[in-house]
Amino acid sequence: MSTPKRDRGSAKKGTRGQPKTPTAMLKISGAGNDKRRESKFQEPQPEICMPLIPHDVQDVMNQDARDHWDAVTPILYRIGVLADIDAFEIARYCIIFSRWLEAERYLGKNGLTYDYINSNDETHYKPYPEAALAIKYSDQLLKIEGQFGMSASARASVDVAKTTAVKNSEAADYMNETNVS
Repeated sequence: MSTPKRDRGSAKKGTRGQPKTPTAMLKISGAGNDKRRESKFQEPQPEICMPLIPHDVQDVMNQDARDHWDAVTPILYRIGVLADIDAFEIARYCIIFSRWLEAERYLGKNGLTYDYINSNDETHYKPYPEAALAIKYSDQLLKIEGQFGMSASARASVDVAKTTAVKNSEAADYMNETNVS
């Protein structure tokens, strides 16, 4: 007697394989001329611009995160991979960066391990929790950096000479005009 098949629903459980490379990155690298891909799916093409720190995360970002935002966003804008829609992901990246930096500063000051004396008066060494946090944050940073072409391996196929000119968003233009006065 066979068992009845369960209805698993139509919800997509997940995707297999590596995430798709955005068409803009494929075109920059010279590999984006695949007409089959273009006919199947047209991904959104946000305008390349310099985003502002989102209001929702301004109170969460400490000074290290803000400093990193100010350092990384002009570079991403200049290479043409930054749009307003990326503001939250870059903010998350900067927050994780500041936490990684805090953990690394702690480890730089205190070392990687501390002495632990057990009930038999034997001395052992244990790693500080900040060591595990530094590794965790480093892995998270690496993933986001790969998405924005911020690592050497992610840039390996990007031909800079083929990038298009970028322009400021209206908000960035306004901020630049008010800062000049």
